[in-house]
Amino acid sequence: MPRRPPRIFPLGLTLAAVAAGAAAPAAHAISYAPTGQECRLLPSIGGLIAGQALVDPLGYVYDTGEVASGYATLDEGSTKALQVGVSASDAWDRFGALFVGGTQSEATRYADPEDDPLGCAKELAGRQLAFKTTEVGRLDVSRRIFVSSTQGSGARLLDSVTNSTGSPITTNVYVGDLRENNGGSLGSDSTTKLGATSTADATLSTADRWAVTSDGRSTLSDPAVAHVWGGPDADEPATLVRSGAQVGGTAAIDSRAALDADQLGWGWENVVIGAGQTRSFLSWETMRASPDGRAASAVALAEAEAARQHSADLTEIYAGLTQAQIGSVRNWAKPEVDAEIEVSVGSSASDTTIAATDVDFGSSTLAACTGGTLDWDFGDGTTARGAGAKHRFAAGTAQVALTITSSCGAVAVRQVSFNVAAAPEPIAPTTPVAPTTPVTPASVDSPAAPAAVVPATAPTPPAAQAPAEPVGAGPVLTIDVAPKLSAKDLAKRGVRSSLIANASGTARMVLSGGGLKIVKTKPLTAGTLMPAAMKLSPAEAKRVRGLKTLQLRAKLTMGDGTEVIASRVIKVG
Repeated sequence: MPRRPPRIFPLGLTLAAVAAGAAAPAAHAISYAPTGQECRLLPSIGGLIAGQALVDPLGYVYDTGEVASGYATLDEGSTKALQVGVSASDAWDRFGALFVGGTQSEATRYADPEDDPLGCAKELAGRQLAFKTTEVGRLDVSRRIFVSSTQGSGARLLDSVTNSTGSPITTNVYVGDLRENNGGSLGSDSTTKLGATSTADATLSTADRWAVTSDGRSTLSDPAVAHVWGGPDADEPATLVRSGAQVGGTAAIDSRAALDADQLGWGWENVVIGAGQTRSFLSWETMRASPDGRAASAVALAEAEAARQHSADLTEIYAGLTQAQIGSVRNWAKPEVDAEIEVSVGSSASDTTIAATDVDFGSSTLAACTGGTLDWDFGDGTTARGAGAKHRFAAGTAQVALTITSSCGAVAVRQVSFNVAAAPEPIAPTTPVAPTTPVTPASVDSPAAPAAVVPATAPTPPAAQAPAEPVGAGPVLTIDVAPKLSAKDLAKRGVRSSLIANASGTARMVLSGGGLKIVKTKPLTAGTLMPAAMKLSPAEAKRVRGLKTLQLRAKLTMGDGTEVIASRVIKVG
């Protein structure tokens, strides 16, 4: 494809030109229909002035391809459109086509069969274009392109595939160009160079989560582009990544040994979509140019942005998405869920009350993630669902597992164990002793009465027995905590422990070691297993990496001032 000359947008606009541009955008600007729907964005001064262009916080302008030949793709792009000296264009040539099916072909390409210029809607205050849902094979496919005006940078492509049938379907999802001239290309054309990868080498593989491409010349007219197709801890990382800027690829899906230099693509193969389910995949495309116009400078900027975006805060990754949309994404982690388990222990003859406390379905990370389910497994074949339950356990050690499932797609399991006392033995009733007949003394004037028969040894009534002293009659405090934790677990979840005592009072827990000191105070009810999580700040988590042990100390202070202390040593490794 012939290279387009860079566009320099003048800053010396008159007030009349500004007013004219705002009132009537230039021919290449987006021209929204009365209903506010439009699928094609091309940058121009008029579009910028009218606020119709998608511009990120750093001033980069993102536009979309023509309806007929590049539906829901990225086209051209402009860097710092209104800044003199660093303006450039042609980052993409209708790049990022979406294919769903066995391989890349016109039959599996996501497109608008009617070439409808109004085939999408504006969402998120005009920052997102929602392209229409189209059937590809037996699946419903859609794409949304979002550019934030407040955080991060780049254009987010959200590709969703829904199975509306009654049976599971296995398919492939491809983004970009993995076959010759089948899905658009990069604007840097035949001089495209692979500038950086997430594995820090010059060859793409499925181990990579991002790459940077640029014009191979030493001086750029086009920006470097960061391509990010997965985050850390993804459920389904890409299984195919291929670039024409290197020799060959990782898994050619056609007969060609290599792609053209400006071709790049990635995909997820053998994706199982259950009946009624939606699977979505996120990709980010971000431009970077440098004031000095040098390729090396632009590549360094794009590389830093790709690395940042790969592990960016989830509030940026999922900005504006619903619970259902977040839950359907497979190539990025979800906001973590959490909960504590509180147990009021009964005996084998009475119910034990169990409750989930401090439940977080992910809303502490993303406000949208407020719903979910709590499922209990009592370890004896019985289960329950809800925030709390009552259950009668057999005597001995009971083990309970709580599965926390967020409607945003995250799952976590918390477990607790505790001792259940046997039911008290019933006291057998005693048989009363029959009273003896009193002996009447004989009168002088009365005939002698027969002597009463008195047993040689009269039965002795049983002595009153003192109540047995309960086990642990004095104050007893027990800490339940894992004897060893990895530095990664400590940084991610902190120290999870629980306390149980045979007396009520105020429990004060102290986690210490190597200058670290974290204190937590909670009320403790006798016979209740109290969970206590000691969370570490990033600075505290960094400090414990060099330690070998930590000490967890608990002190229970009762109402009469009596104190009891327990401590445990935790190995760090």
